[in-house]
Amino acid sequence: MTTGEDIVKRYDTLKAARAAFDSHLQEIAEYLLPRRSDIITAVTPGKKIQSKIECSTPGKALARLAAVLHAMLTNTESQWFRVRLSDLWLNDVTEVKDWTDDVSNAMHQAFYDSNFSLCAYEYFLDLGGICTANMYCQEGTQNILQFLTVPIGSYVIAENIEGMVDIVIRTFKWTARQAQMQWGTDALPEKVRRAVEDGKPDTEFTFLHAVFPRTVRDITGRFAKDMPYASYYLERDSKQIIHQGGYWEFPFAVARWAKMSGELYGRGPGEEALPDIKSLYDIRRTIMRAGKKIVDPPLDVPMGAYDHDIRTGSNQINWRNANYDRITPLLLQGNLPFGKEEEQQLKDDIIDSFYGNQLQIIDRREMTAYEVEQRSRENMRILGPTFGRLCYEFLNPIIKRAFGIMQRAGQFPAPPEILRGKKIGIEYVSPLSLAQQDHAVAATLDALNSIVPMAQAFGPDVLDNVDPDEAARLIMKRRGVPADVQRDKKIIAQIRASRQQKIDEQEQMEAIERGAAAGKNMQGIPDLRKAA
Repeated sequence: MTTGEDIVKRYDTLKAARAAFDSHLQEIAEYLLPRRSDIITAVTPGKKIQSKIECSTPGKALARLAAVLHAMLTNTESQWFRVRLSDLWLNDVTEVKDWTDDVSNAMHQAFYDSNFSLCAYEYFLDLGGICTANMYCQEGTQNILQFLTVPIGSYVIAENIEGMVDIVIRTFKWTARQAQMQWGTDALPEKVRRAVEDGKPDTEFTFLHAVFPRTVRDITGRFAKDMPYASYYLERDSKQIIHQGGYWEFPFAVARWAKMSGELYGRGPGEEALPDIKSLYDIRRTIMRAGKKIVDPPLDVPMGAYDHDIRTGSNQINWRNANYDRITPLLLQGNLPFGKEEEQQLKDDIIDSFYGNQLQIIDRREMTAYEVEQRSRENMRILGPTFGRLCYEFLNPIIKRAFGIMQRAGQFPAPPEILRGKKIGIEYVSPLSLAQQDHAVAATLDALNSIVPMAQAFGPDVLDNVDPDEAARLIMKRRGVPADVQRDKKIIAQIRASRQQKIDEQEQMEAIERGAAAGKNMQGIPDLRKAA
């Protein structure tokens, strides 16, 4: 049986194992993402946290990367994923397609109505800067889904044998009043309950929330103790368990930008840019010192020339003794343009670390619309390795969790009987995901552009090698055409059958008219036999 002491001990062990990372992550946060600079020491509310920020370029580059990832991957203004069956043939069955479309639309609306968009942007900021991000998904009170981006300094993690994070223990502070509202007075530890009773409800206490897989459970049970993942809340100092529960799906989605073998926490753009950020700040300080010497240079004053302190303010009078030279500025040798060039180079390197050059707005003035589209897709394909890890560690777990919550809440229509025992999958249709699949569309269009001239030269039989319907469906699918716009195969067959029927009827009418006209013409021809 798990005890509060077991959980605290596990937390302390995982926290100690992360100590080497903490100092490094703290430095990255202070220079790049100061709102996350509470990794080693707590930050007092209201305290200035940007003391080490001397230039806005790194922060802007990170913010741009996060904004692009959010817009191109998880933009809730458009549908960025669809529910599909792993057995591909089922997706062409009309009743299955209608059901998956209804489920996809319901999930998209649920994500749109929730705070997912706000949390996703913070998530991508953490991922690009700290290189590790964590999002918590739970049933909401106002909406069906509610999300929380968990700060890196407040949790520890552990992986399973597949490299997926399946243990998260996070720490957080609540006042005695908040704890009472959540769990009730009777469940609170002695000192927390006493704070409420003594009229000190705003006293803060530290709590732990541990989620990990259950090793022993009844897989047919429907109670919290039978759920695949255990959930424990406890007060940190007393180690007293306040609440035990469970989850049907792992509620945290922990993603790493990249990861070295044997390590738990991520590495990525923020770490790569840190040396350049430090160098940028150093050379900016040097340039500022040099600039001040040029704008307000030191003075060369002959000794004894003045009997009073030198007055350098505007409209000031200085009385100089006779036979002494005037005050002259002491101009020092320096190469300010070189320093500015070095500064700009460092800024460019930092922007490049956050994929700024690849994700920048394309100059359209001397390019066709097709060329602009192709260039945009090529730029997005650069993020292919990151996209794969994001799908595996972030998007798949979050969508799986959201699907489970909504299904248990009765938010979906009843599935067709044909889906009993079938595995449901996810198809991503965001611009970033479609860009990774664009090679098939490009190859198809290139082939058609080559085949059509061949048909003109050698005859239309060449076109028999191409299935135009499959080519059209491939292009629409890989280009993210909404499902509502695409016609079902059965409807297409009905349209074509109706069209062919009209053509046949028209030809039949024309044949009848031709026959009638021929008969009429025959009446005007004399019978030669009678004439004989």
